[in-house]
Amino acid sequence: MKILSLNLKMGNEKITSFGGSILLADFIKKLGIEERLDSYLPKAGSNRGYKPSQKILSFLSSVMLSGEGRYVNIDRLKKDDTIKTIWGLNNMPHSTNIGEWFLKNGESNGDFATGKTKKIIDDISLDLAIKALKTKNIKEAVFDADVSLIEANKKESKKTYKGFRGMGSLLGFVNGYCLYSDFRNGNVHASVGLLDQIKYIHAKLSENGIKMVYRSDSAGYDSDIIEYCSNNNITYYIRAKEFNSLKKEACELEFKNLTEEKQISEFVYFLKGLPVRMITTREKAETDLPIEIYDSYRFIATNSNKSVVNVYETYNDRGVCEYNIKELKQNFELDR
Repeated sequence: MKILSLNLKMGNEKITSFGGSILLADFIKKLGIEERLDSYLPKAGSNRGYKPSQKILSFLSSVMLSGEGRYVNIDRLKKDDTIKTIWGLNNMPHSTNIGEWFLKNGESNGDFATGKTKKIIDDISLDLAIKALKTKNIKEAVFDADVSLIEANKKESKKTYKGFRGMGSLLGFVNGYCLYSDFRNGNVHASVGLLDQIKYIHAKLSENGIKMVYRSDSAGYDSDIIEYCSNNNITYYIRAKEFNSLKKEACELEFKNLTEEKQISEFVYFLKGLPVRMITTREKAETDLPIEIYDSYRFIATNSNKSVVNVYETYNDRGVCEYNIKELKQNFELDR
C-alpha cells in the first residue's frame, strides 16, 4: 500500500462555514436593495449610528444562516469576520439595537400592523417580485391568498382562535413570490382585509401588463369579492362555504365520476343576486348498505369557462400556496 506524504502548514486566511452565502449577498447587492433601504427607511440620529440597511441585512443574514431563524444569533455572527466581509457588514449592530429599532419604527392601528416602515419594505419586496415576473414574460398570474397563524408569546399578543397567543399573517403569492403580507394581532377573522388585498395587487399587476387570476379558500367567498372580480375581468376560483342552500341545490343534480370515490357536477347559484358558476363534488360514504351513498359535498365558485374537471384541478393547485407558507414558517422559524 502506497503511503502518502502530506505537508501541512498554517495559513493566515480567514475562513467561515457560511462561505456559500456569498451568492446570496451578491444577489442582494446587485438588486440594489441596500441603496433602497438606506434611501427610504428612517435614518439614525447621528452619523455614527447604523444605517437601516445594516440593521435589515444583519437581521436577514442571521435568520437565513444561523439555522435557527432567531435574530439574536446576530451576536454570534458578529464574531465571524469573514461573513461580515462577504455581506459588507463590517459594522454589524447588536441584536438589541435591531430589536429596539423595529420597536421604535413599528406602528399599529388597533390589531393591525401599519406604519411607514412596513409599507416601504412591502413596496420594495413587491417591486422586486413584479420585476421578476416581467423578466419571465408572465402575462397572466394566479394570485393565491391565505392566512396562517404565528405563535408569539409576547405581552402584546392576543389569543387566536386556536387558543395560543399570536398573530395572523395574511399572505399572497404568485409563482412562489410573496406579493403581499399583512399582520393582525390575535383573533382577527381570515376574511378581514381580503378585498383590499385584491384591489391593491390587481392595480399593481394591471399597471405592469399582467392579468390577475384569483384563488382563495372559503375566507374569500364573499359577494363583494366576487362582484369586484366579475367587474374587473379577474378570473376567480374560490372555495364556497358549505351552506345548506348549496347542498340542497347539489342534491338534485346529475353527477359524473371524477374518481372511483368522487363525483363532480355544476350548477348556477345566485349569491345576493349575482349569478355564480358553482362546481360541486361529492364523495362516496363508507356504509354496509348494498347501495352507493354519497355525501361530503364541496363547492368551488368560479367565473371560468373551463371544464368542470379543469376548474377542480386548477383550484386544487392552490396547495402550492400552503408549501410557500410552510417554507416561510419552517425555514425562517415564523411559526414562532
